[in-house]
Amino acid sequence: MPYPDDIPFIHGLDLSERFFFDIVKPLLDEYYPSLQYTACRLGHGSDVLGFDTNQSRDHDWGPKFDLLLENETHIDELELF
Repeated sequence: MPYPDDIPFIHGLDLSERFFFDIVKPLLDEYYPSLQYTACRLGHGSDVLGFDTNQSRDHDWGPKFDLLLENETHIDELELF
């Protein structure tokens, strides 16, 4: 679904960073305070390298992140999260 032109464009990396720090990280800190992880954005697409444009919003665009865990201890719990 294309976004209307009057909605300001934000790069996917910026959107993903805001999503992680504003929503996901506080939840992880609250429910898994001792969890050791790294959050990043891996994969393909113009948004991964910061080359996305307004037109990118019509295909596979949105907040995303990859969570790399120190070990497998909480994987089952996080999948439900």
